[in-house]
Amino acid sequence: MKRILREYGLPAALLLGGALPLGFLVAFAISAALPMHRLANAAQAVAGFAVMAVCGGLWGQSVARAAGSRATTRLFWGAVAGFIVGALGAVLGLGVLEQIFVERRALGPVPIHVIFAVIFPPAMGLVSALMAFVAGGLLRGLRFGGRVAWQAGLAAAVAFLAATVIQDLLGRRVGGPNAAATFTMVSVTMIGNFVAALAAGTVLGRALAAVPGPVETAPASPLDTSASG
Repeated sequence: MKRILREYGLPAALLLGGALPLGFLVAFAISAALPMHRLANAAQAVAGFAVMAVCGGLWGQSVARAAGSRATTRLFWGAVAGFIVGALGAVLGLGVLEQIFVERRALGPVPIHVIFAVIFPPAMGLVSALMAFVAGGLLRGLRFGGRVAWQAGLAAAVAFLAATVIQDLLGRRVGGPNAAATFTMVSVTMIGNFVAALAAGTVLGRALAAVPGPVETAPASPLDTSASG
């Protein structure tokens, strides 16, 4: 179990969980260097998102190496594509849900921290499921990818929710008093991402380790047409 945590869980936490704060740092650096206008705002968004996508690709490479596969290049670009699709989908989906539940008050005066705890864990679970599907599908085939996707996604969602509830109990409530000044939502989200990525990466690692034989002898799939990267 220690090896799984070291080779799969921690890289996922650092690279996938760390993608968001690193992207924010890059965007902040650009905003400090450029005058505020539309071009600067676009540069912030593109650069920050590109950094996060590269983090996703590096995670894919780490999974390939840990699994003993030579398909590091395929895993890199597959994870980049999966991260772009998953992150964009999460951002757009959360934006729509925020308008429905926060701005339009579709469910009435529900506290923001409750809405956060309801919509953010599933979003993180879906992104984690997609990343696990890409990595698992490329390394072990589509059937394996589908099975490990829901397992990793569920683990990520539960872990994110647990991290959110614990932080809330410790007084770090999203939407609470002085939350805007202390960037509580951002920090709670980042911590949740780290924990969720750790959980999803560990689940993926255990599933990969449980499949006997080297990666290159696994059943072929449309996503894995050669043994080399």
